[in-house]
Amino acid sequence: MKLGDKVAVSKILVKSHEYLPDNPDLMSPEQRQKFEEGDPIWVHKRVIKKFENLKEGIVVGKRRISVANLLDWQEGDFYLGEWAPDGKFHSIETTFETVYLVACNLNGLYYVRPEDSEKIEEVH
Repeated sequence: MKLGDKVAVSKILVKSHEYLPDNPDLMSPEQRQKFEEGDPIWVHKRVIKKFENLKEGIVVGKRRISVANLLDWQEGDFYLGEWAPDGKFHSIETTFETVYLVACNLNGLYYVRPEDSEKIEEVH
């Protein structure tokens, strides 16, 4: 696909409301178990949303976005000659996907994976 192509979209990527590691009390049971075992935790930043009916739009760009992070717990940092008492999560791996930016209306752009759209042949 290229800029300006008219496409039909069946699914988009939207922001996930999954736990981000600010509060360990909000972890899912699977995340909590991995955390307690000392294993890294996958956090999905984007999830797939499926439309009941196809939406038509125009390709206006292409991006490479992060969709998930593998987070590991790191004990306190060494700062100014002392260990900070608090630990924190840090990213050890990031998963990226290439998406098209598709404008279907004037409200904004959709992130669309190539396999979730198809080009519409226009009749002149």
